[in-house]
Amino acid sequence: MSNRQPRKMPSFFNCLMMAVFLYPLQSTSEPILPRETVELRQASSNPNALLAGWTPVGCFTDASQLRTLLGPSFTSSSMTPAACMDFCAPHGFGFAGVEYSRECYCDFVIQDFATPVSASDCNAPCAGDGTLTCGSANRISVFANEQSNVVHPSNKPFVGAWQYKGCFTENVRGRNLERMVGISGPVTVETCTAACKSSNFLLAGLENAGECWCGNVMEEGTKTPDADCGSACSGDPTEFCGSSVQNGGPTETTRMTVYQDTSTAVNFKTCLQSGSDFFLRLNIFSQAAPSNPVPALLLQDATFPSDFFVLTACATCSTVNVVAYGAEFGVLTAIRSFPQNIEPQSFSVNVGDSPAFKNTQVFQAAAGFSGYCGMANPINPIGPLFQPLLLGANSRADLWALCPNITAGGRLDVVFSPVANHAHYLKNDCQAVFIQMDPTSV
Repeated sequence: MSNRQPRKMPSFFNCLMMAVFLYPLQSTSEPILPRETVELRQASSNPNALLAGWTPVGCFTDASQLRTLLGPSFTSSSMTPAACMDFCAPHGFGFAGVEYSRECYCDFVIQDFATPVSASDCNAPCAGDGTLTCGSANRISVFANEQSNVVHPSNKPFVGAWQYKGCFTENVRGRNLERMVGISGPVTVETCTAACKSSNFLLAGLENAGECWCGNVMEEGTKTPDADCGSACSGDPTEFCGSSVQNGGPTETTRMTVYQDTSTAVNFKTCLQSGSDFFLRLNIFSQAAPSNPVPALLLQDATFPSDFFVLTACATCSTVNVVAYGAEFGVLTAIRSFPQNIEPQSFSVNVGDSPAFKNTQVFQAAAGFSGYCGMANPINPIGPLFQPLLLGANSRADLWALCPNITAGGRLDVVFSPVANHAHYLKNDCQAVFIQMDPTSV
């Protein structure tokens, strides 16, 4: 994957996150905490307590790596709830929170990892008015803005010809999209998609409230609920721009808001992914009715030279116990549980024949086949440019077939571009299939 760059946090959002959940200001569900539990003095006539149009929500957990509110913040020796609300209100934030007696945070949403706790946990006197409480250590007192100017961010279904495709995970080990682009001026869905369009990319992704990424294939990432992408765009708070890193470590993740350019046709005869090292399972789908997939297996056939294997869909045959396939730079290697631990590697893909794999312990020096790649997937319900992709060989993913082997009791073997008058099958009996590359772990 190219152009991996460190994530940069926009100055407008100085906190980190991994997932979000939108708490509506008006909800038909039960309240997070009964407002009666909030200390009475917090709702008193003290002008430092509540501004008009604001109501207490409750006391929540908070930590530097798991912020309950992720928007702008400030610290003051004169902090009061009213001072915090006054800071957050002009920007249309729906929530304000005070913590550690002197800290203030804003956000459009309450993050979903925030846990409501007893109101008595928020017991630190406010730095600016000791008669009021302003959260505590790792506890934040949250207030809701019920005024008409509150901004409710949303995911626009379309921005010009760019269609919203969803919210996706992204792991620190690899990027979903290949290139981060710099944008002069505010970062919005509009400016990001325009930047990707000008560089001839089909996908645009936004994360960390102000990062824009472009690519022609989603290298990684799985779709998650839309609510996980809860960071408002730094350049337009009415739009969502993914979310921010929260947990850190090797499993560090963000969430990415992704759009696809629908004005440019997808090329189904171009390799999209071949240089990455990843594990996958090969599942076979009928092209006519893509449902009920069957796994692609390796078989050591008696009619085939010793220490070579063919790709088959025979569930009752004595096949190699393939755990997963490793794909790297066009080569497929079968990762398997087997006493000899052979791990057969792709050897040949010839028109009219089954793909062959070789025993690398016997044929270490033999040249193999490195023409496999991931290609656009027309049966993917999310879209053809998203995982899982289709397995292609020689830049074609639409030439695979399952053919009953007439010399092996009708065993269903995988064939690349069936031909007439073959010794092992009848072309008219072959069924066109796709081979889907479903990512997995080993």
